[in-house]
Amino acid sequence: MGCSWNRSGIVTLTVALDCLLVGCGGVLNEQIKPPLTAPTLTWPTPAAIPYGTALSAAQLDATASVPGKFTYSPALGTVLPAGARKLSVTFAPADTADYTAATAVVSLQVNPVVSMLTWPAPAAIVYGTALGSAQLDASSGGLPGTFTYAPAAGVIPGAGADALSVTFTPSDTADYTGATASVTLTVSKATPTVIWTPSAAIAKGMALTPVQLDATANVGGSFVYLPAAGTMMNSSGQQTLQTTFTPADQADYNSVQASVELTVAPFGVVAWGDSLTVGDQGNIDQGAYPSELAALIDLPVVNEGVNANTPTTIGIREGGLPITVTVVGGTIPPSGSVNVTFVDGWAPVTIDGPVGGVLGSILGVPGVTTFDTASSTTVFTRTTPGEAVNAPGSPAFVVDNPYASWIPVFWEGRNDIADGARTISDLAAEVSVIPAGQTYLVLANINGNAPDEWIGTTKYEYIVDLNNQLASIYGSHYLDVRRLLISNYDPSQATDVADVNHDDVPTSLRAVYTTATLVDAIGPTDTVLNIEQSSLALQIGTVLTIDTGAKAENALVSSLTKDTVTVERVLGGANVAHAAGALLTESNYFHLNAKGNEIVANAVAKSLSQYAIQAQKHAAAAPLPPQR
Repeated sequence: MGCSWNRSGIVTLTVALDCLLVGCGGVLNEQIKPPLTAPTLTWPTPAAIPYGTALSAAQLDATASVPGKFTYSPALGTVLPAGARKLSVTFAPADTADYTAATAVVSLQVNPVVSMLTWPAPAAIVYGTALGSAQLDASSGGLPGTFTYAPAAGVIPGAGADALSVTFTPSDTADYTGATASVTLTVSKATPTVIWTPSAAIAKGMALTPVQLDATANVGGSFVYLPAAGTMMNSSGQQTLQTTFTPADQADYNSVQASVELTVAPFGVVAWGDSLTVGDQGNIDQGAYPSELAALIDLPVVNEGVNANTPTTIGIREGGLPITVTVVGGTIPPSGSVNVTFVDGWAPVTIDGPVGGVLGSILGVPGVTTFDTASSTTVFTRTTPGEAVNAPGSPAFVVDNPYASWIPVFWEGRNDIADGARTISDLAAEVSVIPAGQTYLVLANINGNAPDEWIGTTKYEYIVDLNNQLASIYGSHYLDVRRLLISNYDPSQATDVADVNHDDVPTSLRAVYTTATLVDAIGPTDTVLNIEQSSLALQIGTVLTIDTGAKAENALVSSLTKDTVTVERVLGGANVAHAAGALLTESNYFHLNAKGNEIVANAVAKSLSQYAIQAQKHAAAAPLPPQR
């Protein structure tokens, strides 16, 4: 039925509305469509995955209530960083007429990966080996990061089973966790290095001392020797010395044994004399002929030189000159020491030595006589206790010479040069106690580089006359070392040439105290030299060599001040001008340096050639100057 629109009343309006509700034709007459439906999506929260796992269907597994297409973000195959990550999906239904698109979101836990370490057990090492890459070589399979070892590289682990550990910190701490590992390192004990070289031969009847028992080790510890120190070597020939070294650190080091062969000679060489025999004079280029001699012959050599000794004091120590003694208080006590006195100039020991004293006996009581520097007294100390012995008057002091059977070399007379007769007499007494058939040597006296000892002077005549007598008396047992030393002058040194003309031992063989340089230039006649005393500790009376070579000149130091030295330019050489910076050398006027002592030692060794010279030093000598 049709609908009419009546504006006049409500009923008509109602009818009109009803008309609209049932449709009145046109648009209002069409049927209304229902709304689109949203699909139902199902996406359970995926299980956690480790870092490095690519997204797959195991995680991207959403489902829908209707067919359609899923689009994931992140997409299939993506590798997510560690942490809590959101996954989203957009679903496009196949029936878009009836269904709308849909989305969903889930959380995925991506766990960091635990770093994997590989660390094989390292090979054993010996104590003393510092840890290095050979032991600290853990690997993370190429994963970048930092290894922290304990103990660290460079540490020396103790002997035993040592635990080594490492902490690995990856560079990518967001995706990887650190890791630790440990291994056991076996550290075996080290064997100490013991150095023990054969010492010079000793003579039969001598006791072993630290000179022979002188092994050293590269670590702290103690040595036990067999035979022990003090053992008398009563058999000649090759003797085996043994030692056991016990390290102080026994946890890390093994004990070790060592041995050497010691030559025990039937006898040795004893050098009797004064400061020339003592040697080692000066401060530079020192030497002593007895020690040089020991390197040249297959016999032990003992230096019995004592500074300032005269032929008399040497003869007393050697046992050739009998002496008496006064025991203070007249009694030798049952043990200990007692003061004694000797006739002036006839004491076996003086303030200069021997340091260890002189062995001997008084009225059959054995002991050692020493000089007490603190009280300036001479003391006799019993070596074995016994009963007290009355010693009134002046009983004999019988020297016990342990070297009585050795080959003696006498170099004496220099400290009593004006009394040649006394030297001749004392030497004769010394030679008289040498065992029959035993060889010996008497060395010539040398003159000093001083004007009063040059050729033509009284002292020179004393020396030459004494040497001539010694040569006449002792023949093949006499050795003219003065002539030999002079023959070894250096012709390139003006001072040595002057020394040869003076017929004295050349400057180049003299003991040297110090060297320095000339501060200011000097002329040919200048006697005051500007010298810095801190660099050249000069002494009055010493020889000062100015310059070297053809310009070398010897001068005598006559006075000193803080900054200057006054010299007498009288000792020979080139009296010329010397430039600033010229070398200054202070030397002794008659003691020898190393080269001079070597020359003497060579000469003595040649004279004892039947005892096998082992080496030859300074064999070539300059032409021998004419005998004066």
